[in-house]
Amino acid sequence: MVTYFLTEHKRGVCRHFAAAATMMFRALGIPARYTIGFAVDVEANVKLEYVGDGHAWTEIYMQEYGWIPVEVTGSTMY
Repeated sequence: MVTYFLTEHKRGVCRHFAAAATMMFRALGIPARYTIGFAVDVEANVKLEYVGDGHAWTEIYMQEYGWIPVEVTGSTMY
């Protein structure tokens, strides 16, 4: 899927960009993981509420900080 996305289709959504970025970070020797979840609205003393669609992103590991989210999805859908 990643090869097809990068070399032929060249368009995609968050899961395509996140999968490709995860593989590229790993190829560079940077620990990376593909992550999925939901956007939530977090306010003090208020329970979490679902506010949007699911999303995929990449996280890289930095020894000084732990896992750091990296948003690689473009600003347009296609």
